[in-house]
Amino acid sequence: MNRADAKQQQGRTVLIDLGNEGTFFATLHSIITPPQQVWNGEVTVTGIFTLPVFSKIDTLLDKPGKTMHVSGQKILPVSPDRQQVSFSVTLSEAIEDKKAQITERSRQNSLEMKQYNDILRQLSPKDTALHPPLDDVHYIYYKIEKSKDVIYLTEPKMGDVLELANCPFQLEAADPRQGWVNVTHVKGFRFADEAGDILTLRNHDWVRIHPEQFEPYTILLNELDKTSRQGLKQALMHFSLTDSDLLECHNRLLYELLQSSPETTLKGVNFLSYQRNGLTVMIQHHYVRHIHNKETDYVYDRFECTADNGERKIYVYTNNAYTRNEKSDQ
Repeated sequence: MNRADAKQQQGRTVLIDLGNEGTFFATLHSIITPPQQVWNGEVTVTGIFTLPVFSKIDTLLDKPGKTMHVSGQKILPVSPDRQQVSFSVTLSEAIEDKKAQITERSRQNSLEMKQYNDILRQLSPKDTALHPPLDDVHYIYYKIEKSKDVIYLTEPKMGDVLELANCPFQLEAADPRQGWVNVTHVKGFRFADEAGDILTLRNHDWVRIHPEQFEPYTILLNELDKTSRQGLKQALMHFSLTDSDLLECHNRLLYELLQSSPETTLKGVNFLSYQRNGLTVMIQHHYVRHIHNKETDYVYDRFECTADNGERKIYVYTNNAYTRNEKSDQ
């Protein structure tokens, strides 16, 4: 927007484009026009037009009602047919739009993979029972590989490797009689199905794992001990939320656990967002893990909950106890 147009928009609603932090409705209070310099506008944020990228999602927390100076290059006119209501309403609309986009992408991917798999089954019906489809979006397939008396699971496409011993994931193996069945690793290439029958596989045979087990939120819940999970559950219950209301989960702890690093201390923040019935809640999960070889590991979890209506709750857990409502802001 140029200076002349900006002067006409003083006191009215405009858009401010903050790049990766999103685009917002704002009231333009005044403009500052220093000679031979880019003009600035003083604005107050009143609503959200487009969401930030996920790595910047936490910047939403300080936006409602925030007054700031913004370069004129970032101030845009509002379409007359776009009525801005309130920050919470516009936030809900933006999140619903994002969820619809994600759902549509998932639907298109599933449709394409189904078509590929149908063609594969028609062309090689005898082989697909014991071999992975061309690209099955419902499972991740691993080959069993043995090297120096150690048995690994290897994923050919991405090169991921899991040691089979003490593998924490539920595996499925291909039984020539029953197809894919749930199995538990016994020893070596021997597996037991749910009936207790032993299935012996060979080097380079396939097993598969449902990708839900690799989802950041599922792994995060598994990494929390029982008492800490109870603290998170009570935080969600306070806001009338459940795990199914999760919008997005940024799991920094998962990233650290996957690194082949000798670090004995893990420290960081995970970001969780939930939404239900027009209420959006952001949870910052601050964690510390001190890993010990012989002593009990030190565990610290702090859940800072902020709702878009301004309410805040904090739950703290360390080893065998958590503190409810350490701090609450209305």
